[in-house]
Amino acid sequence: MIFDIKQLTEPTEVIVTINGQTASKRTRNRVREHGDKFIAIPNNNRKNEILLKGINDKGWNGWLPLNEIKILLAPES
Repeated sequence: MIFDIKQLTEPTEVIVTINGQTASKRTRNRVREHGDKFIAIPNNNRKNEILLKGINDKGWNGWLPLNEIKILLAPES
């Protein structure tokens, strides 16, 4: 299910995929290096970006442009 970040009110596990037409090298590298599962953190400081926290052992935190990725809700385990 595609996720509307405007509905984000609490940290939520998401799956990020690359938008092949618009993704920058930086965005492609972040997803390649840190996997496709992240925690989306509610934050309205940057209108066209999403704040993500990595789930894997590297624990990357950072912003990715919304037009460069597709965000899906992670299935509940």
